[in-house]
Parts: sequence; C-alpha cells; structure tokens
Amino acid sequence: MAEQRSDQMLPAKENETQPKNPPDAMLSKPARRAAVWSYFVPVVVLFVVIGVALFYWSSRSLHSDARNTDSAEIGTVGRQDGGFDPRPKSNDTRDEIKFRGGDDFAPITKLADLRDATAASAAGKRVAFEGVKVDSASGNVLWTRDDDRKYAIVVPDGAPAVAAGATISVRGRVEPDEQGAPRIVADQIQVR
Repeated sequence: MAEQRSDQMLPAKENETQPKNPPDAMLSKPARRAAVWSYFVPVVVLFVVIGVALFYWSSRSLHSDARNTDSAEIGTVGRQDGGFDPRPKSNDTRDEIKFRGGDDFAPITKLADLRDATAASAAGKRVAFEGVKVDSASGNVLWTRDDDRKYAIVVPDGAPAVAAGATISVRGRVEPDEQGAPRIVADQIQVR
C-alpha cells in the first residue's frame, strides 16, 4: 500500500488557500487586476498605435506634391544630349507644315489639285476657287469639269440660282460623296 507523505498531514494555515479549491486562488482581486493589465492594456495600446499610423497616413502629403525635386530625377524626356537635330528650325507654324510636306491652313485654290487627292486625304480641307465654269446644274448640285474629271459642288441653302455655263467663285470644304469621290460642299458661292 502507498505510504502517506508527511506534508499532507500538516494542518493548513488560516491565510493559505486549500489546494482543493484552486478557483478561489485564481479569482482573487489581485489576480483579476493582473489579468486585466496583462491582456486588456496591450490591446488598447495596439489600437492606439494603429490609429496614430492611420491618421498619419491619411494626412500626409502626396509624393507628387513634394517641393524638393532634383533635376537628375526628372528623366531623359526632352533632353538632346549627344547630338543635334538635323532639321532646320522653323520660324513659325506655317514654315514647319510646309517643311513636313503639307499646308493644312492654305485652302485648295485649283481644281487640278483635287485630281491627285483622294476623298479620304482631302476630306475637311478648305477650298477657295475663283473663276470656275459650271458645266451643268441639277437641283442644289453644280457640276464643274477639269479636263476629263467632273466634280460636284453642293450649293448651300439661300445661294443664288446658277445656270450652266456661268462662272462662279466657291468657298467651302471637301467631303467624300457616296462613291468615295471628292465633292465640294460650298459655304459661299458668288456668280461672276
């Protein structure tokens, strides 16, 4: 049989908790206070730190608003190191457009210029013809001829009536017709 230990036989002191009653020892007031301080306070501190970090993040200025920028950080866009531009410098926009092969500002002044142009390439270009002879007229469309090619001129509302054989001045723009050929939509027509 098992021998009894001598420490089990000693009587319990008055201020000690009985070993058979551990809940009383764990739920004492000092133990509860220690549990609150060890669990609750770190959680509160964690939330305070997160709140301060979020406040800082939301109130800081954007990176692009920074005032101190170093020119070395800008990049190479627009730099001309290591060579020169062989193109001549233009005095104004018209010179540059002529150098690049076209003049979108100047209107087409001769019917012969429409011969080489397709309706798609000439669409929207302005025209200013002087002394154009009307070959035929039907309704609000006048027909003019350049050698073997005929061009339609759409007359604006309120324009004077024009008969075949008349000489006119036309101001307007080029548009493609239903077949894709260039036609002139007139803004102004004057009979000469």
